[in-house]
Amino acid sequence: MYSFLTGPVKRHEMEVSTVKKLAVYFGCIFNYAIEELEILSQNPLNGLINKALRKEFKRVNKRSTTISAEEFWILIKAFPKWMRPVCICAWCTGMRLEEILDLTWKKIDLVERLIHLQADETKESDNKTPGIEQELYDVLIEIQTEHGNCKPDDVVFLSVKGRRINQNFFERKFRKYADEAGFVGLVCHDFRHCYTVRKRREGHDRSVIKAQTGHHTDSMFSWYDKVDVSEIQEMAGVTKSHTETIREDVERLVCLAKSKEVPLGAVQSLIGRLWRVVV
Repeated sequence: MYSFLTGPVKRHEMEVSTVKKLAVYFGCIFNYAIEELEILSQNPLNGLINKALRKEFKRVNKRSTTISAEEFWILIKAFPKWMRPVCICAWCTGMRLEEILDLTWKKIDLVERLIHLQADETKESDNKTPGIEQELYDVLIEIQTEHGNCKPDDVVFLSVKGRRINQNFFERKFRKYADEAGFVGLVCHDFRHCYTVRKRREGHDRSVIKAQTGHHTDSMFSWYDKVDVSEIQEMAGVTKSHTETIREDVERLVCLAKSKEVPLGAVQSLIGRLWRVVV
């Protein structure tokens, strides 16, 4: 239990909600051993799961991996054909993987371009209506064209053998192909973070994004959101053209120092952090 709280288990990080559930289950077992079997005198978990430890675990466990749209469309080429539609759906809707794999055609409205999820089908236990972006719309039309007559209760995304996709199997394959493509540590759930960040950067209202993703509170929205360094630079009035100009100036300064046989160490003190840009 302590290892669950203090870090990754077998290289996979544990969600805070998972740890809490484990604590409840183990607590019931230990209490039964104390009260009914009388083989324990006290609960070993007492004093272990304190507020400070839970807060520290939450800090370590928070995922902050996001990729850009350009990186996503490069990554998608590394996956087999049967995996790509699932990844595109996750990228375009911010839906959880289990919601995507359980998606049936009766939940999809291609006319209104909406996906209707009932309360018992979401983790939030609330109705959710994600929108269908153009990339996902094209994928759904392609699937319908390829499979022909799709019945309302048929699962939308199928394995290479035409069966329902197992979630654990998909997650293992995802990590394998993502690592091989150079996106080490990326998991499918990170696309949910990517969606939140992408839509916030596009200027959409937070309430609309929360309605799509199912986030009930601003704190949960902030958990999935991430501010990039480029955004801070943009707020400070630093654009890409500015940084490119600085890079060119630094490169010219280094070349001039070399031609004049000036020690580069002296130039480095003037350049500061930008030294790493050219060296």
